[in-house]
Amino acid sequence: QRILGFGGAAAMVHPSTGYHLCRALMGASDAATAIQEELAKEKPNIDRGVASAYHALWSPENQKQRNFAVFGGDFLK
Repeated sequence: QRILGFGGAAAMVHPSTGYHLCRALMGASDAATAIQEELAKEKPNIDRGVASAYHALWSPENQKQRNFAVFGGDFLK
């Protein structure tokens, strides 16, 4: 899809504190770099740029970090 979720719309909110500013600021530079690299190409492709930005935001390392943060949340309810 061409819409890149960011911040609260992209589950960047920390599950226990509710804050997302730090994660959003860290991800902003990675996403911006991915989009900038795609737009600098001779024939930029918006879909590919958004996909690159998504993968920059949700790298395997970031996914592991998020999974660890939400692990056990169901037991606390």
